Amino acid sequence: MANIDLRHMKTFMVLATLQHFGKAAEHLNTAQPQLSRLLKHIEDEVGVPLVDRTTRQFKLTMAGEKFLEMARK
Repeated sequence: MANIDLRHMKTFMVLATLQHFGKAAEHLNTAQPQLSRLLKHIEDEVGVPLVDRTTRQFKLTMAGEKFLEMARK
């Protein structure tokens, strides 16, 4: 996790709290594709999916819930 910084953690916390890419991107004043790339980077670094996502649903995986808990600390 050496390549995950505070900005990544804060971004993930917003995304996990809002559970919507569009709303999170708007809140963070960024574009959705950039937010998706950042999430992919975090998932690649931790080695597991943090979010189950479809076009209609957003849900944290168990690993995502644990990562969110860690990020909040």
